[in-house]
Amino acid sequence: MNNTKETHFIVQSAAANMPSSCWGRYDHHAVLEVDAGLEHVAMISEHARGCHEVVYDSGPCFSGTTKKCASDIALAECREMSQELNDRKAAEKDRRAYLFGIRLYRTGNDPLLRLSMEREYWEARGDGFDHCHALEYALRYVK
Repeated sequence: MNNTKETHFIVQSAAANMPSSCWGRYDHHAVLEVDAGLEHVAMISEHARGCHEVVYDSGPCFSGTTKKCASDIALAECREMSQELNDRKAAEKDRRAYLFGIRLYRTGNDPLLRLSMEREYWEARGDGFDHCHALEYALRYVK
């Protein structure tokens, strides 16, 4: 997983390429880690723009007419996996913010230590620590 940008997990489906001897429709379903604003990418590949990782690929699954076909089962598994990974990522982000708050409370009023911790916090969030945050910090804490 790439930690430098904000990402989330999505489910992507595509038609599978099969030989002419295979009749019927076959699909691929995959769980992808993509940039935060994306809902889909051009292809199921790590080379697609905005895609960081292919977490799971079902491979070619027969797409039948019932809900018990291999394609629908694989799609349900992918949706469940995507939801679980997004929930786990959100919980980890909340845990990091909570631990950061405890560490910040324990620092007291040391401005240099607070500045380094705030920089660490903004970098962990992925927003970066720009000049606006530095000015806001200076106005708030340094006297």
